[in-house]
Amino acid sequence: MKQLYASTGNISKILDVSVDFLNSNKGKIFKIGEHYYIPKGKKYALWNIMAMVIWVESGTTENSEADTILNSICA
Repeated sequence: MKQLYASTGNISKILDVSVDFLNSNKGKIFKIGEHYYIPKGKKYALWNIMAMVIWVESGTTENSEADTILNSICA
């Protein structure tokens, strides 16, 4: 069975990005429930490997917070 989730340290190695980048973009570029999950009763994130591969392949760095602000200004 393929591994579906990885710790922050492991996903940073898989994708060749820093742990700081991942942590600082939680809730910004990376959405909880899509890119990462925090298991009940735990303090650490588990990253959805497939969602992160799709993020890399799409080349997007969209920021949902920025999108929300821009949409409210332009609406």
